[in-house]
Amino acid sequence: MSALARAGGGQVLPYAPGQTLAQAALGVLGATYGSALRDIEIVLPEGLRAVAPERLDTLLAGGEATISARMDADTVDGSLLVRGKVGEAPFEQRYEVHLVATGGPGNAFVPRIYAAARIGDLEQKGNSEAKKEALGLSTRFAVASRYTSLLVLESEAMFRAFGLDTNDRSARFTGEDLAEQSEANGELSVDDGEQPLELGSASASPADKKSGSALGGLGSMSSSGSGSPSGAAEAAAPAKAKAPSPVARRASDLDAERDRFAAPPPASMAAPEPSSTRPQIAHPPLMPEPRRRMIAMRRVWDRKGQINTADRTPRTASITAVADAERALAAEPERRSALKKVYALYAISGDLGRATSLVERWAGKEPLDPEALTARADLAARRGDRELAVRMLGSVVDVRPDDIASQKRLARLYRWSGRADLGCRHAMAIAELRASDPKLLADALRCARSSAARWASDALALVDEKTARVASALADAPSVDDTRLLGDLRVEATWADGADLDLAILHPDGQRVSWLGAPTRELIAARDVLSESREGLSLNGAKPGEYGIEIVRSGGGSGPVRGELTVFAAGETRRIPFTLEGQRLTVALADIKMVPRLVPLQNDLPTIASDRLPF
Repeated sequence: MSALARAGGGQVLPYAPGQTLAQAALGVLGATYGSALRDIEIVLPEGLRAVAPERLDTLLAGGEATISARMDADTVDGSLLVRGKVGEAPFEQRYEVHLVATGGPGNAFVPRIYAAARIGDLEQKGNSEAKKEALGLSTRFAVASRYTSLLVLESEAMFRAFGLDTNDRSARFTGEDLAEQSEANGELSVDDGEQPLELGSASASPADKKSGSALGGLGSMSSSGSGSPSGAAEAAAPAKAKAPSPVARRASDLDAERDRFAAPPPASMAAPEPSSTRPQIAHPPLMPEPRRRMIAMRRVWDRKGQINTADRTPRTASITAVADAERALAAEPERRSALKKVYALYAISGDLGRATSLVERWAGKEPLDPEALTARADLAARRGDRELAVRMLGSVVDVRPDDIASQKRLARLYRWSGRADLGCRHAMAIAELRASDPKLLADALRCARSSAARWASDALALVDEKTARVASALADAPSVDDTRLLGDLRVEATWADGADLDLAILHPDGQRVSWLGAPTRELIAARDVLSESREGLSLNGAKPGEYGIEIVRSGGGSGPVRGELTVFAAGETRRIPFTLEGQRLTVALADIKMVPRLVPLQNDLPTIASDRLPF
């Protein structure tokens, strides 16, 4: 934005912390309707060079600007000329300056101000020479740039371990000593018909108003011929009048600013004569010391769960969200993603009637779409028709025999339900599709050695020697127990009355997670899936969101079923009694969130802070 404003002769008004809306509005109005000094040119006297910044941005009436330069000698005398335009009228002001180099501690901040301004100019160029010079200034004066970072170390031992010298090569500024400064008044009076008061008077023009501060900075810039510790002479011209304390100066500034806004200036001030301005002190920007000891921190994210039994519908499936999705579908009825989104919202909200009509519409357009078939299987399972759901999942494999994920899903659900022979068939089909994968071949060998020994020997003969050796070793090793409940979301249910119940987790994406599986990236584990008194289900790696916990009566039956549900969600555990009187019941919502916290970095590692942070 600054580059755009600079190119167009405009002005950037950055937000200041604590700024009220009224203050911001006044600033915008002042920039829009007030006077501004544009196309500013600074002509330095002999003995000053390498001015920074090289180009000044547009100055609004009452604004300030700081320029800095290097001195070729310990003393500089001459005229400084400020030129520019106010509107279409030319503006010019001249200042007689007398600058004397000084090594006073109150001016120790000046070389770093110059270095920061010069680095800003070099970063705009971006060539190799500018980068090299910026790196030199950054390391010499301890000023961060785009090409450098801040190294934060927490002890002297760490400085020694990384081979860093803790001796400061640059002068240190503490803020306890007043800066030595000189001031100069404008020599040329400005006619009232040419310029407004703020730019024409010596006490109110942008260039003159900052003359004490800006020229103090000029007189305080360094020269390479000095023998100061930083390799540059910190110099400042002595003040011509006794400077007030910073508190008194700021109080007087506030009084003058309040008087200027309280009433318009009198007519007698329309064309003032050049007058003496009060002495000003060159105050540096607030900045930490370069070698300040810091405790380096980093942000980590923890999973935190919350179990809610009062609400049964996730916030993502609110009436407003459903209405917005319906409108999007009505606007683009042929768009598949819009239909899937509406279906997902109705599915997780429990409106199976509307969800079924959307799936039938979906399947009518794409009868062989595996996602549509899976959605139909989910709805059948939620209605209690588990056998139909399994057959529908099998039709997905019929449509896409090479779908490894669907084959694995069927192999697992058959194994969990006690029909290992059927699960083994799918495992062998997977191994034939991916014969070069030793892990998939090992899964097939593990179950086929007892029921299909000939297939196992033939499968090993068809692959290369290395794959056969690795697969045989994996098949001999103990298999992973996929009935062990792991992860941040675990559900266990116990009940009486001899009913056949199934546990299900409604995924935020609209999928149903149960022992029948789900097309998710998370790992699913289940146990006791056909028991008439208990069942367990877990989702390992559940992403943040609200998950519905559902119980479904399968295989028919009627009458109330009473039991207890134990839900563990990312650190929170609750026991929830339930009574199932119909076909389906949503018992609770488990909300998993990612909560940030700050922790110290390990003491044996350095911390690299962002090079875009202000130094």
